[in-house]
Amino acid sequence: MDVMRLLSALKKASFLSILFLLVQMVVPTSVLAQTPIPTIINACPQDGSAFANLCNLGVTNLGRVIAASVNFIFVLAVLLALGYLIWGAIKWITSEGNKEKVEEARNQIIAAIVGLVVIAMSYLVLNIVLGFFLPGSSLQSLQLPHL
Repeated sequence: MDVMRLLSALKKASFLSILFLLVQMVVPTSVLAQTPIPTIINACPQDGSAFANLCNLGVTNLGRVIAASVNFIFVLAVLLALGYLIWGAIKWITSEGNKEKVEEARNQIIAAIVGLVVIAMSYLVLNIVLGFFLPGSSLQSLQLPHL
């Protein structure tokens, strides 16, 4: 009986903490910045860092825009697969020994791991194909051929 109350409290605490994190991500908060916004927008570093590459994206360099978009999609897919994996682990922990729930959680974890493997393999194959058809190009520095 005491374990049931503990599990119930754990479920409530988990739900409330996830809800709190989601609210923190969605609700904008005020920022007390000392630098005016136009100065920040025009201050792109010229040191060749990843942020400098994002500052120079535009219509004239479409290859870098595509590369940044594809990289963003890969990162998003990995985050979603990891979230699905964590959700399956939480379901397994809170299954309370129920065979159907354990089986469902195990299938979810296996599906998430397969998804991570598929994402990693597709990233590898895409880099190999880009290197084959556009020598010297990768998803980090995609250069489309000029006509």
